[in-house]
Amino acid sequence: SKAGFHAFTQMPGFKEQIGGKVVRALQRGDEDITQAALDTLCTLMQPMHDNYDLNQEKTNKTTLLSSKPFLSRLLEVLKHHADSRTGALVVNGLLEFLTFALCAPYSETTDGVQFDLLLNMVADLGRS
Repeated sequence: SKAGFHAFTQMPGFKEQIGGKVVRALQRGDEDITQAALDTLCTLMQPMHDNYDLNQEKTNKTTLLSSKPFLSRLLEVLKHHADSRTGALVVNGLLEFLTFALCAPYSETTDGVQFDLLLNMVADLGRS
């Protein structure tokens, strides 16, 4: 929702609560829970409502892409499932997350330094 998209960075403690829940979801190793967490991340990366604020989109992306260890964990999950040929919905969710960060037109609101970091991290994965 528009309110939830805005609340992520505007309400004190909200992003920490969401972030903690996403990290715990990734640690569980359950594909269904991981996919739901990724869906949450994607919803916060790219607004799905009309008349959204580009500055809020940029703020959300900057927050979500600010932790290199977090991004590394996401890419580890991607590599694991790609190599194992498992978790199609998880892989789809991760590719959607990367699309919102790295691909035009969505990447226009991605910070340049974060864009370069994430692109290099993806490139370092190599081929599966």
